[in-house]
Amino acid sequence: MIQNEMYHAQVALDILYFNYHRPFKDGKCNRENIEEKIIEGILKKELEPMNDKDVDIICELIDTMILELGVKK
Repeated sequence: MIQNEMYHAQVALDILYFNYHRPFKDGKCNRENIEEKIIEGILKKELEPMNDKDVDIICELIDTMILELGVKK
């Protein structure tokens, strides 16, 4: 893990805001789409570098928010 919890939360909220977590896959966020957008953001220098563990944490946060908010459309 490279980034801290605050950064993970910020990225997760941005992903939700821009709907990069869609379409859902088996009721969970679309990890492939999220990874693609994170890579684009890193290459454009809009995001700080991160590793797979950071992406795992971000996806877990998004899945938790999806479950708690009941958004599955």
